[in-house]
Amino acid sequence: MANRIADTIARKKQELADKLAAGTITQAACDKTSTDLDMELGEFANFQTLKTLAVAHNLLTAEEGQLVYVLLGETPSKFNSQPLEVKIVLSFLHRDLLERRIGQKRRRR
Repeated sequence: MANRIADTIARKKQELADKLAAGTITQAACDKTSTDLDMELGEFANFQTLKTLAVAHNLLTAEEGQLVYVLLGETPSKFNSQPLEVKIVLSFLHRDLLERRIGQKRRRR
């Protein structure tokens, strides 16, 4: 079975490389985006929890959950040192999982 997280990171890496080569984005813009995507401890802990719940509810495969765990690392500094494509993909995943969680809570009311 394909790992959607790994596949999406690979596509994003190529997309960024193509845009840099074409001059549609600059390295400075990439560096700023990377810094803007840095996580703090609370966000990091929340993402780890949501990732675990996503695996438990079969939204992510165990392999995908393990990859996210490895890419996040044990502290926010590990995530913050990741390449831009990893930070973009995981940030979108975090957003999607958070939106799903909020939706579940609203439906319970």
